[in-house]
Amino acid sequence: MIMKRILLTYIVVLAIAQSAFSQVTNYDFYAFRTGNMFNVNPAWVTKDEGINVLLNTQIMGSTLGYAQRNLSAGVYSQAGNNSGLGLKVISDSRGAFQTLHADVSYGFNARFSEGHSLRMGVLAGLENSNINISRLDSYELIDMSDPTLSSNYYNNTQFVAGAGLLYSFHDLEVSASVPQIVSTSKPFNSYVNAAAFYRIKAGEKFVVQPWISYQHIPVTKSLMGGYVKASYKDVLWMQAGYQNNKCFAGALGVTYENVGLSYGVRPSNPEFKEVAGGVHEIAFTLRITRKKAKSEKTTTATSTGLEDIMSRLDNLLNQDITTRNESDLRAELNAIKQMLAKAEIDNSAPGKAKIVQQQLTAIEEKIRAIEKKLNP
Repeated sequence: MIMKRILLTYIVVLAIAQSAFSQVTNYDFYAFRTGNMFNVNPAWVTKDEGINVLLNTQIMGSTLGYAQRNLSAGVYSQAGNNSGLGLKVISDSRGAFQTLHADVSYGFNARFSEGHSLRMGVLAGLENSNINISRLDSYELIDMSDPTLSSNYYNNTQFVAGAGLLYSFHDLEVSASVPQIVSTSKPFNSYVNAAAFYRIKAGEKFVVQPWISYQHIPVTKSLMGGYVKASYKDVLWMQAGYQNNKCFAGALGVTYENVGLSYGVRPSNPEFKEVAGGVHEIAFTLRITRKKAKSEKTTTATSTGLEDIMSRLDNLLNQDITTRNESDLRAELNAIKQMLAKAEIDNSAPGKAKIVQQQLTAIEEKIRAIEKKLNP
């Protein structure tokens, strides 16, 4: 009887922890993963060019039985000019509780004039949760026939779904998401992530990005933070910030060509430093881009059409401008302008002339929007 009471007390404590951290996407997500929020916002799948691969691990050093171990892997890519697809798998372990989450994301980019857009995304997948009795203290003394241990509350597979928005206006980005708002047999989940980023150029080589974040977390106190990230030629970056749970957070990273590696640390706050160590995180990123053949770059407008020009302009509009790709984007824009100047336009019939006029108007608006992005 005593052992059963101990077990029930242990489960109640861990259940509270599990409820507070029910999202297998990380509680401290915004502390380190700035620059890529694919793990919590499905709208992110439309943002970056190429195929993007992400590997991330986070470990919380602690003497508590429910210390966190989180491992995530994901891949996403644009699918056409205005949409994107993604897939991710997250494994989360907190003492006796273990969760395996897998979902598929779809996003759509609705572009507006004057260089701003609204990206929208949804995700759907499965989440399996279970309790591993062998991780409990003195588990060999526990009555394994106790129905509490096999309860569907702790051992279940749920269908999950979520949604997200990412609004961009020149150097400002605002993100909001509910990464797991729906589960098959669980009530509405009000876990919310939100952040606002602002990009400031500091000369030709440096970029400073101040940003703020807010996370509404059921049961526990909501988490807010303010951070500053500084980048050098998109190769080296450092970040520092403070959260309202009395924690400082720092991170640094390096990117070589299309490969990135970063490390983040958040020391424990004063109230829990005796029982819970800091959080350490390592992230690896890889971007696979298609190299254009030389003949493809020099294709003249006589072998293409206004549709091809519009498609290439859409691709430019969909890319974020960085110090690494700015010169390439300018060269691409100049090449498109030359194609337009040499284009063979068929406006022999009144119907065709109207369509061509509409295309030329759209092309002119897209070129102005791109030039405004390149010259803010």
